[in-house]
Amino acid sequence: MSSLVFGNLGWLGVLLPLLAVPIMIHLLNRRFPQIFRFSSLRFIRESMAQRSRLFRFRHLILVMLRTLAIMLLLMVFLKPLLDSFGGQQQKEGQRCVIIILDHSLSMGYLGGAMSSRQRGLVELEKLIDSLEGHDLANLILAERQPRSCFEAPSTEHREIIAFARSQGEGLTRADMNGAIAMANAFLRRHDGPAEIHIISDFQRQNWADARFDALPATARLFFIDVGARVKANRAILAARMTQGTILAGEQVPVEVSVGNYADSAFEAELEVVIDQRSSYRQFIQLTPWSVGRFTVMVAAGSAGLHTGHVSLPGDDLRQDDSHWFTYKVLDKEEVVLLTDVAGNRLAGAWYLKAALNPFGADGGSLVARGVTTAELSAIHLAATSKVFISGIQPLTEEASGVVAEYIRQGGNVVYFLDGLHDADNLAKLDRAFGGGAMPLALTSRQSAKNLAGGVQRIMSGDFRSRYLSLFRGGLQQQLAAMEFYEFYYAIPTGVGQVILHYADETPAMAANGIQLGSILLCNFSASEVSSTLARQRIFPAWIQELVKSLGSGEQMYATCSVGEMIATELWKSEIRGRGFRSPDGLQLVTHDEARGDDRLAISFVAAQPGIYGLSDDIRLLYAFAVNVPPEEADLRSLNLKELIDRKGGVEAYSLTGSDDYRHVQAGRPIFHLFLLALLVVLLAETIFYKMIRELSH
Repeated sequence: MSSLVFGNLGWLGVLLPLLAVPIMIHLLNRRFPQIFRFSSLRFIRESMAQRSRLFRFRHLILVMLRTLAIMLLLMVFLKPLLDSFGGQQQKEGQRCVIIILDHSLSMGYLGGAMSSRQRGLVELEKLIDSLEGHDLANLILAERQPRSCFEAPSTEHREIIAFARSQGEGLTRADMNGAIAMANAFLRRHDGPAEIHIISDFQRQNWADARFDALPATARLFFIDVGARVKANRAILAARMTQGTILAGEQVPVEVSVGNYADSAFEAELEVVIDQRSSYRQFIQLTPWSVGRFTVMVAAGSAGLHTGHVSLPGDDLRQDDSHWFTYKVLDKEEVVLLTDVAGNRLAGAWYLKAALNPFGADGGSLVARGVTTAELSAIHLAATSKVFISGIQPLTEEASGVVAEYIRQGGNVVYFLDGLHDADNLAKLDRAFGGGAMPLALTSRQSAKNLAGGVQRIMSGDFRSRYLSLFRGGLQQQLAAMEFYEFYYAIPTGVGQVILHYADETPAMAANGIQLGSILLCNFSASEVSSTLARQRIFPAWIQELVKSLGSGEQMYATCSVGEMIATELWKSEIRGRGFRSPDGLQLVTHDEARGDDRLAISFVAAQPGIYGLSDDIRLLYAFAVNVPPEEADLRSLNLKELIDRKGGVEAYSLTGSDDYRHVQAGRPIFHLFLLALLVVLLAETIFYKMIRELSH
């Protein structure tokens, strides 16, 4: 709350007696009245009779007006100040001012002629100019890792401005609680008046969880809003390959998420550039305040590591109009086929192997490598991310543990339940996970002999599943026309998802994600004697599409945010004579640590968005995509009143400009208001006195 204080209170005793002057004049005027002689007493009596009430109070009114005028004049000399910010309540001592400058990505928004960051620097200079020479001050940059200008508050005020102006554009999210904690650490060592000034656009994501409870109760907190009043932004929030495994020569989808944070609809052309050479464009539309996902088909390219760049037409926050990603293309992919009936041409495993590679030998893009349960070990599964299981003997506890650990570490298993021991094998796998991992519990095995009509058909399914993407639309009829003669009665366990049902509601297909990997259970056989599945022309295409979809629900090629530490391990021979390069083409200084005789661990901080890579003379060996944080794209601000309500035990205020900065400590001078009131009172006294004179004649 505001309070009234006086800068020259010592003059009160000297000037207070002046209030008695109008009263003394009034008393003296009553003792020595003026006598007017008129030619006719009759007219005098009539005139006095008409104005006797006014004449009776004229002296009292004049005394009141003149006393009020003296009182207002006295207030002017006393130098009144309006203490709106609690400065007069501070205890005496050296003043300490901590300034927190928001250095996040959203401060780069160009609202009008200046960005929020530029307006913040202007306000910072005004605030520094308002400090006294002996005041202590320090600047904290609020970014991913908050930094301060000085190790302790200093009187070198101009160094603060130079430090702030030397910083580049902010590209990270601001850790406001970290900056506030740093300010609190400075103030804890200070004994005297303390202030924290926060200059920010108060973007809601940065300030959503900000707290001020730990600040000392003696400190004052000030918010300075430099954000643009009208904000409209469009941004690329994410971009990635949705296909888990990408093979050379394929057309693959790039999924791009775009946000429209504006009151108007957005229409633009989205561009995807692969390896800085091939360009693909797609027209997109977004309604106001919405996020949309768009898929752009691109050519994967040859085997090796590739980079992608997605962009939108530039707007007032250009940094989030681009997004980089990386992906790896394989010449061939190895798939392990775990089976104990590899040589049986009537078994389902034989048809699965043919569907995985219909061209034989090395002609196809998929290579199926057979492994038996007796020889199964972690070494056999280390080189692949996909395993098909069909026609296996009883699993040992050790083999069950190998499969379970493989799935935990990100492996994907497709298990065709076509063996005589699969009910027990599935139970063993579930126990290897600790229970509650399998989506189905198997009971009795059914065959054509004990089926009503001798056949079972698919009745319903979730065709939104990525495992059934090939059967969407009119191809659902092909799935419904298939006949199945052997399967297990199964009970859903409640975990995962049942994807297909037979006509009697028995689950035909179910899946579950387990830690980093997944398992897909197919309650049927690919054998021609067990179903008509293998006779369908779509069967090989579905198996190969199944391979592509495995693991596609994960972010296969994660990106980093600006400011993060990137670490990797490589062969010393790969980096000898060369080094990692930043997006602007400069060689990076990395932190290197030897790992044995041949390996090297390196790390570096990603300071800008783009691709950080290591190349030899022919190809790209390592690449890391770095992007700005997508949560900065929504520029809407948090209401300052809400932040003030979180103030805890400190006093919190909102400042609006340079005048406020000068008045924070001493208060706002308001003597001019009393001077103006004095002029009004003197004018009223003059008008009243003139009116009395006119009425008396």
